[in-house]
Amino acid sequence: MAKRTPVRETTAATEPKASKDSQKKKPKQCSRLISCKKIKKDVYMITYDDASKYIGEIDVESRQRHGKGVFQTQQGDVMEGHWKDDRFHGFGTRVFALTRDRHEGMYYKDKRHGRGTYLWINGDKYIGEFYNGRMQGSGILLYSNGDVFEGTWSKGVIVDGTKTFSNGDKVQGSAEASTWTSGFLTGEGTKSFRNGDVYHGHLQLNVMSGHGRFLWANGDRYHGMWVCNQMQGVGHFESSSTSSSRDVYFGEFAKGQYHGHGRLQYASGAIYEGSFVAHRRHGRGVYRWIEGDITYEGMWENNVPSGMGLYICEAYSYHGSWKDGWPHGSGIYVDRQSACPRRHTFEYGRAIDTETPLVLDHLLF
Repeated sequence: MAKRTPVRETTAATEPKASKDSQKKKPKQCSRLISCKKIKKDVYMITYDDASKYIGEIDVESRQRHGKGVFQTQQGDVMEGHWKDDRFHGFGTRVFALTRDRHEGMYYKDKRHGRGTYLWINGDKYIGEFYNGRMQGSGILLYSNGDVFEGTWSKGVIVDGTKTFSNGDKVQGSAEASTWTSGFLTGEGTKSFRNGDVYHGHLQLNVMSGHGRFLWANGDRYHGMWVCNQMQGVGHFESSSTSSSRDVYFGEFAKGQYHGHGRLQYASGAIYEGSFVAHRRHGRGVYRWIEGDITYEGMWENNVPSGMGLYICEAYSYHGSWKDGWPHGSGIYVDRQSACPRRHTFEYGRAIDTETPLVLDHLLF
């Protein structure tokens, strides 16, 4: 989206430049007057040597523009409204020939000054205060795509405010800790979504990047790092108290998912601490059940024990090879009552090298 900068204001061509001292002392001058003709009661037509032209009321004695009139500049701009002492002063409109932009509002000595409306050729519109030719103070910027910005300007630059997008989402900045550039916020701010989700934290050109807090409409919350609108880096995620999962995770994220080392406490009270890949237990980790002294420590693949691992429960322990959550391959089995270790070979939890039936648990989560 293009930067909203009104066209610089000019009137007629000026006299050749004098010294700086004389410029400070003398008022602004228009080009030399060639002719001044009365065309009807109280209405005159003045032409200047740079091809600019004025039709309207004048001060007859000084032949200066004074009262209501229309002035066409050398560049083709059309200025219609009130004049005072040869300056555009009071309420008026100006249409810029080069861009076809239009301003309507108050003027002070040729410059936009006071309440006014500036309309760009692409349909964007600013309604608000001007000072010394630039947007200054409170105002509203209406974008042609339906977005709306309401806030405060200083010397033509947005200082603070809220941008509401056409889809209902909002971005609000902080005057002390953020800046706006062409309608995009960088720094500390708040981004509210039409579905009720809210983000508080650092934004980079309206994108959630850096440290921030996100509160979902359902009560879920996240506090940590963001990159390109996704949870990325170290953070803390907590499901809402009304959620069916009510999980709490602290650790590393990548592209919005648990990824890297982390600690996940489930609603049941069970805890997993270890490696995650794409939101799944994958790599080395420890899982502790809430019921008694039951743990699995070892390798994981796609959320279930796979590889070498140690499982301890109230009845026995098994240290060996796993596959798809089953003891599978060679391992050492220890009955907790006899405390006698025995090596066996298993296929999906069933010992295949003993006549005495031995079936171990399938670990489901």
